[in-house]
Amino acid sequence: MVEIYDDKSPEHVFKKEAKNVKGLSSKLMSRLTREVGAMMNGLPPGIFLRVDSKRMDVMRAMIIGPQGSPYTNGVFFFDIYMPSTYPSVSPKCKIITTGRGSFRFNANLYTNGKVCLSILGTWSGPGWEPRYSTLTQVLLSIQAMILGVEEPIANEPGWEYEVGSKRSKNYNGILQWGTMKWAMLHYLQNGAPQGFDDIVKAHFWNKRDELLKKQIPEWKAAAESAGDSGKGPYYEENKISGTVNDTVKLLTESLKKLKPPNLQEEDDGMCVCVCVCVCVHFAQ
Repeated sequence: MVEIYDDKSPEHVFKKEAKNVKGLSSKLMSRLTREVGAMMNGLPPGIFLRVDSKRMDVMRAMIIGPQGSPYTNGVFFFDIYMPSTYPSVSPKCKIITTGRGSFRFNANLYTNGKVCLSILGTWSGPGWEPRYSTLTQVLLSIQAMILGVEEPIANEPGWEYEVGSKRSKNYNGILQWGTMKWAMLHYLQNGAPQGFDDIVKAHFWNKRDELLKKQIPEWKAAAESAGDSGKGPYYEENKISGTVNDTVKLLTESLKKLKPPNLQEEDDGMCVCVCVCVCVHFAQ
């Protein structure tokens, strides 16, 4: 699904950097046009992308937490910038779902926005290959290797031995609270980043019964059991602020207030349909 937006210039992590680039080379435009065209038919469920139609190097992605992880059904946003030398170098990517810089969702997702992946050159391992690597691979890596992990404690070097332990279970409980607070409630109360609000509301409407009847009660119990006593690798950045009950109460109320969306969607068992949104929103 392709939608054209005529929005005012939004905030973007890489806005200043992009403004310093006056015009895109034909080589870069050709590569980005091919990649965006391929993504219109090739992105898996749960990944949504907005691309500036005048500045295709400026993008924002939303990834829905996959089933089975402590991020399930949460919505996570990433700002993306394709440098002028792309694809000789990898894209730049930062997460903007950080609880206003207060909550670390994963060893690979920093509160300052840094995304650690070898394909981005921010983590050890196989790096970016200009001839073969694509933005699609970056998005898939985030979805599967970071947000799709059932026990994220395994992503932290030195903590792998905790997989399957009570400590890992408690850490998951803290992450589940963070997902309810910052990847669900926050966007329902304050609205999603510009251009994504209808998609976010449609997603939560689609998952409302599942959340209210099963997921939220289960996650509430897990978060209450975990407490905020530093069960994970990052005590100050994995702390439950306020009470679990307050978060659950507000999230439940927000979900119950949702109205049926106008957006057409398909329920594939995990999330709403894939959408690539081509938009006009970046002012040079």
